[in-house]
Formats: sequence, C-alpha cells, structure tokens
Amino acid sequence: MFIEKFILPSAWEEKDYLISGKNTIGMPTRYDGNVPFGIFPKRQIEKINFGEITLLAGSSNSEKQLLMRIICAKLGFKLLPEGVSDRCLSDYLDMCIIMTPNNSHKKIPFELITKEQSLDFIKKQYAEIGIRLPKSLPEFYETRITPKKLYFIEEPENSMSLQESKELASLLDDCAKYSGNQFVITTNSPVLLGIKNAVIYNFDQRVIMDETWYYSKLAARHVKFYKELDRAHRKGKLKKEKLK
Repeated sequence: MFIEKFILPSAWEEKDYLISGKNTIGMPTRYDGNVPFGIFPKRQIEKINFGEITLLAGSSNSEKQLLMRIICAKLGFKLLPEGVSDRCLSDYLDMCIIMTPNNSHKKIPFELITKEQSLDFIKKQYAEIGIRLPKSLPEFYETRITPKKLYFIEEPENSMSLQESKELASLLDDCAKYSGNQFVITTNSPVLLGIKNAVIYNFDQRVIMDETWYYSKLAARHVKFYKELDRAHRKGKLKKEKLK
C-alpha cells in the first residue's frame, strides 16, 4: 500500500486556527470561504484508515468528494476542490498528516480520475460510433490503470450497467491483489460496495467511521431494497398466476 492513514485536523486545532486571526470571516459555513474548515469535525471524522481499496460511499453529497480532493491536494495535486480558497486550503493541508508504510518519504505515484473524464470518454465514443463499436467504461479503466500506482476515482459507476459495474469491481480487485495498485473511490454503487475486503466510509451516517460490507448499514440498505423489490415482483407474479 502507498498510504495507510490520513489524519485530519481535530476540532480543537480548527478552533484555534479560526480564533487566531488567520481567517478573515469568522466561524465557517459551507459558503463563507473558509471551507474545508468546519466541515469534518461535525461528522466526527478524525482519520481515514486505508485498505487496498477504500470506498468513500453514500448518497449524493459533496463531502466525500471534498475529502478525496483534500487527500489528493496533500499529495501534490494542484486543482483546488470546488468552493475552496487557496489560502484556506494551504492552511488546512498544513494541519493534515499522511502516514505511509515504514514512514517512507518517497514521492507517491498517484492519479485522480474524475467523473468528468469518464463522461468525456463516453461522449468521444458516441462521436466515433460510425467508425467502430464503442468501448465500454470498464475498458476505459482497464487501459487507464497501470501497475504499482495509487488511484483516486470519482463515482466510476456513472453511466454503467450493473454488469459493467461488476466487471469494474473485478478489475479493481485484481489490480489491488496482483498489480500493486491501491484505490480510493467515491461511490454509491451497491456492486462496488461488495468488493471483498474493501474499507467503507458511509457518508450517510451522522458519525463516519470505517466499516466492512458485512457490518455496513449502507450495504444492508441496498440488500433490503433488492429483497423488497424481489418480494414485490413475486407477489405480482403469484397474483397473475391465480387469475389465469
């Protein structure tokens, strides 16, 4: 693995910063220019423990994407997260700590694959559809991912069928096991959540902590939904059979 932990500023560290006079607006909200200060202490996130595959999961919200972009920025990615000022982010990153195996200080080879990049790939396929058969999104990731590298991927399940999501889950699992890759992924896909041994952070919970699929409330909610769907259709089938 390339990274083991990402330690965020504590609530006290953030408070000390905010009363130090370094910020110009006061106690922050999501819109006053002090983001990411004031966001994660409310969710009681103090650190992220990484596995070979770590999923920042949950329904549509910007916090999981913001956290991923902050981790990328700490590693040296230059594009600022949306709604974050350069001054605030620089001060915030100074308080963050990345822990690597054996406390190695070597430069970490990493790449961020944004959801915009995968959507651009799909658009390009449609533009060239008269020339050849379009490639699927799993093929996009298969050609993009190279061995021995850390990848951050934003919502890869966008525009994918369940079968394609299953193919991607298998690809990610294989790359983590056999190609020396590590993945940090934002997702709400029930298929990706089912990757064996993945570490899950559920952003739908008030307090966010690491969990596995078997103990994940988010995974349980997906399973319950599909069971309810199956029961509903079974009832409909039985009613039709009785009417015949």
